[in-house]
Amino acid sequence: MMDTVDEYLKIYSKEGHNSLKQVTDFLAGWLINHIQESDQNTEITQKNKEQRK
Repeated sequence: MMDTVDEYLKIYSKEGHNSLKQVTDFLAGWLINHIQESDQNTEITQKNKEQRK
């Protein structure tokens, strides 16, 4: 993730505000993926708790 952020900072340094669409697209995709992974982990944890009962 840090490498990706560094790349986008370089792009922003060169292109300024013109690069913001690329940055927001990346961050939106990352956030959606993170939420989906969190939801899957929550479901797995819940199933494990139910199996222990």
